[in-house]
Amino acid sequence: MYGKIFETMYTGSLVGAGPTVFALMPYIVTHCNAEGYVEINPKLVSVIIGTTEDEIKHAIDYLMGEDSDSRSEEEGGRRIIQEGAFLYRVVNYAKYRALRDADTRREQTRERVKRWRQKHKECNSSVTHGNAPKRQADAAAPVTAKKKARSKSDRQSSKEGLIANEFETEFWPRVPNKIGKGKARPAYAAARGKASKEDILAGLPSYRAYEESRSNQSDYRPLHPTTWLNQERWTDEFSGDQDEWEKAGLSHCATDEELDAFFAKHPTCGAE
Repeated sequence: MYGKIFETMYTGSLVGAGPTVFALMPYIVTHCNAEGYVEINPKLVSVIIGTTEDEIKHAIDYLMGEDSDSRSEEEGGRRIIQEGAFLYRVVNYAKYRALRDADTRREQTRERVKRWRQKHKECNSSVTHGNAPKRQADAAAPVTAKKKARSKSDRQSSKEGLIANEFETEFWPRVPNKIGKGKARPAYAAARGKASKEDILAGLPSYRAYEESRSNQSDYRPLHPTTWLNQERWTDEFSGDQDEWEKAGLSHCATDEELDAFFAKHPTCGAE
C-alpha cells in the first residue's frame, strides 16, 4: 500500500498536535483501503511507530475530536470516525484520493511524454539519407490522423453550434408554450437528427393551432415543446381551415403577432 502526504498537513490545524499524531497520520494514509477504511490496533501500531500504546490511543482520540479550525467542515473537522473495535473511516478520503489520482495521472503523462521525446530524438539521430523519407512519412502519419480527428471534431462542434443557434433564434421564439426550455434544447438537437430545420419549423403553425383550439377546455393541459419534439409532432396533419391558412400566407416563419391576428379572425381554425 502507499499514500500521498500533502504539505498542508504540516501547515494546518494539526500544528502542535505532537509527534505521535504526526507519526500516526502517515500510517493511516498508507494503510487505508480503496473505500477509505483503516484498521488501527493501538498495541500493534505502538510497536511499529516506537511509542506507547497509551500515546497511540491519545492520538486516535485527538484525530476523532472536532476541530473548528480545520480547513474541512465535514464531520465537524474530525479526521477519522470509529466504525468498529479497530476499524476507522477516514473523513474526506475520496476527495484526497481524487487529488492523488489526478497528480499520479499527470506524473504518468509527463513520464510518457519524456520517453516519447527521448525515443523520437534517438530515431532522428539514427536516420540515414537512404531511409530518411520513410521515417519522416512514418512520423507524419500520426500527426495527419490527429489533424483529421480534430477536423472531424471541429465540424461536429460547428454543427452543434448551428443547431443551438437555430433553437434560440428560430424555434424557441415561435413555440406557443414556452415551457421547459432546458429540456427542449437537447430535444430539438435530437429532432434535428431526424428531420430538417424547415420540416420542424413548418410544423409550428399546426402546433400553435392545436393549442389555440384546446385552450378554453376545462381539462386543458399545455403540450410542452419537449413533448412535441420527442413525439415528432411536426408531422401531424393540420385539421383546420387549410384554405384560409394558405390565403393568409402564413408559413413556419410567421411571427407571434401574425398568428394572433390570424386566430382572432379564424377562431375555429385548427379545431379537431
